[in-house]
Amino acid sequence: MDFADGTKFEGRWKNGKAHGQGKHTFPNGDKYEAGWKNGYVDGQDTYTYADGTKVEYVWKNGRKTGEGIYTKDDGTKLKWFRKDE
Repeated sequence: MDFADGTKFEGRWKNGKAHGQGKHTFPNGDKYEAGWKNGYVDGQDTYTYADGTKVEYVWKNGRKTGEGIYTKDDGTKLKWFRKDE
């Protein structure tokens, strides 16, 4: 699905909501990949910036939970743990 702002979404829909694996591609080159359940992020997600920097979280029912990982474009990683946000 293509949006007016140039964003693209590749993935499945169920009852008008994202459901299953999906990928957003933004005009600036950023990418967002995640699992979706009834329109909410559910499971592992990865946001990759155009410069190669990545941010990863685990989600449950649309809320961040568990470990987060920030990976710089040089491969340096910063990890943290969070309870339901």
